[in-house]
Amino acid sequence: LSGTVEWDGHIWTKAAFSISGVGENGNDEKVRPKLVLPNPDGVYNYYIQRHYLEAAEVTYYRVHPDDLETSQSEEFSYFINRVVENTRIYVNCQLSALSDGNDFKLPSRRFIQPEFNQVRI
Repeated sequence: LSGTVEWDGHIWTKAAFSISGVGENGNDEKVRPKLVLPNPDGVYNYYIQRHYLEAAEVTYYRVHPDDLETSQSEEFSYFINRVVENTRIYVNCQLSALSDGNDFKLPSRRFIQPEFNQVRI
């Protein structure tokens, strides 16, 4: 897995990872997605031991290969809640929604016209 892909005006480096549990759950339960990153020879161990990965923001863009010529995608934003498992082969992280937890974060967004017609300044 090497090389790059151009999408939405940015150059993205191809990297191996696995993400599961992204999206909505039909029965109103909290979804706790998992992010698995390769950790060859423990390259992330320094950051994990110092808790640098915890609270890091993760944005996942789901793009169909046929849509690489457009900016069409699904976007999911999370933060790393905790590192569940750390080996010399992979790192398994539990993700949480930005609004979960005591120190929740809100994504930045300006509610202004013309997108929001009912807003008056």
